[in-house]
Amino acid sequence: MVRWVTSACLLISLVAACDDDGGFGGLSEAIFDPDVVHRVEVTVQPQYLDRLADDRDNRVPCDLVIDGVAIPGAGIRQKGGIGSLSDLDGKPGFSVRFDEFDPSLRFMGRRKLILNNAIQDESLLNEHLGYEVYRRAGLPAPHTAHGVVSLNGESYGVYVFKEAIDEQFLVRIFGNPSGNLYEGPDRPNDFMRDVERMDLKRETKESRSRDDLIALVELLEGTPDAQWPERAAEALDLDGAITGYAIDAVVDHWDGYAFNSNNYYFYNDPFSGRFAFIPHGMDQLFHDVRRDVMRRPEGELTRRIRELPELEARYVSELHAVFGGAFDPEALIARAERVEATLHAFRDREPELPQAVERDLERFDRNLEGVRQALRERRAYLADRLP
Repeated sequence: MVRWVTSACLLISLVAACDDDGGFGGLSEAIFDPDVVHRVEVTVQPQYLDRLADDRDNRVPCDLVIDGVAIPGAGIRQKGGIGSLSDLDGKPGFSVRFDEFDPSLRFMGRRKLILNNAIQDESLLNEHLGYEVYRRAGLPAPHTAHGVVSLNGESYGVYVFKEAIDEQFLVRIFGNPSGNLYEGPDRPNDFMRDVERMDLKRETKESRSRDDLIALVELLEGTPDAQWPERAAEALDLDGAITGYAIDAVVDHWDGYAFNSNNYYFYNDPFSGRFAFIPHGMDQLFHDVRRDVMRRPEGELTRRIRELPELEARYVSELHAVFGGAFDPEALIARAERVEATLHAFRDREPELPQAVERDLERFDRNLEGVRQALRERRAYLADRLP
């Protein structure tokens, strides 16, 4: 039975209060429950289909049914970087904004939801596990779950549900969403090389200035080596940046900031007065389980870390800390097997699944053992090779 939702403060699925403060409890948490496979049915009227196909910047109106709850009047657009681009005839990724046209509209307390197509991740697990390593290390990272998605009755298969890096995420992690949030553009880009290419969220709508990022780059480029670690740590979360660099090296996140100047958010936290990295696009991990963690990074900030002996020593120390702590292959395998149990239970409950869903579930099953093997082989390889 479809239940219609027209206001943020109507109860959805569970008896609970409307969660509108960006918190991550109650209904808001339930949408990223790894034990649930969500079902999303999207309806876009014919007059908007061409815009949905061609305009990846602006959302078009849509009606949604999620887990039997109907949400009319949301907004949707295609999303995806160079490697994950598709079209409506393939398996497109989507960005859904529930409050795009009605500021009061929410689903499970959320304003926004990312539906990643995972076409570069046949295991459907890389983001699920990569962000978990970040969280285990005490660093900010989005939550994920899984769901099946259809558009106008056509099934697109299994998707990764991802928490959006938005105002609610910033409240959950930093307690304040008012700072400048930057995203690196699709093509590899370093904030230290070209500040103007960074995507400053709400720049035009709220007349935001990027003077803060310009000042940070000037400080990082103009500070002498002797004062650099101290001055840099005053302006950005240097400890977090080093730990994130170590995580990316250990899990072979070759397409992130450290090794490709790509796939990252950068937030100026008003409470601490410091910038912090937020991981993004961790859909390609463990491509080479023998990848050298001491190879030359591409990010200008990570290069600077390696150039200063004091900071390189801290990087090496963090490699050992991550290897001995946050990167726990057996714990990550257990999480992957929890997803396996969830997907299999979903399949057992649905005897006649669309071909696209069956295809993705078969892909998952084929690749699960490879994920287990990659995690264990990476640990075995690094055990004798950390500097």
